[in-house]
Amino acid sequence: MREQWDLIIKSGTIVNSAGSLQADLAVQKGKIAAIGHFGFAEDVKTIDAKGKLVLPGMIDSHAHIQTGTGEAKSKDNYLNGSIAAAYGGTTSFIDFAFNNEGETPRNSMDRKLKEATGASLLDFSFHPCINRLDKESLEDIRYYLRNGFPSVKLFTVYRNSLMLEKRESMRC
Repeated sequence: MREQWDLIIKSGTIVNSAGSLQADLAVQKGKIAAIGHFGFAEDVKTIDAKGKLVLPGMIDSHAHIQTGTGEAKSKDNYLNGSIAAAYGGTTSFIDFAFNNEGETPRNSMDRKLKEATGASLLDFSFHPCINRLDKESLEDIRYYLRNGFPSVKLFTVYRNSLMLEKRESMRC
């Protein structure tokens, strides 16, 4: 199997959900292929991690990429934002699908998915946002919750733009 490995990370302290252990980690096509103690393989790229932690990729659950307007506009697009995140050890991020003027949560999610697909080098997801509470918005949120987007963003600040007013929530 060793001939299929692309990378071996040797002698590091591997940290995973079961705990930590000093071992080697083999990577094949960008995924962990084996954990154990492997000899030196001349034909496989090897990184010496002795004395170092080998951690899983991190998830940034509060990202702002390619979003906003005016002074609040983010400088990153999905390509350079994902590159910067990867350099910092992040392998996945969850961005916000803020509603532009006149957009429903479904409109904003569809727009953000289109922007990120094919541009981001990392795995991504979105928090759908609600800034008004009506039957259409509630149906959009139900749709996204059923389809793998398990969170919703509600603002309690930014009155007259992003905030979901208390009186709005009383009408449904």
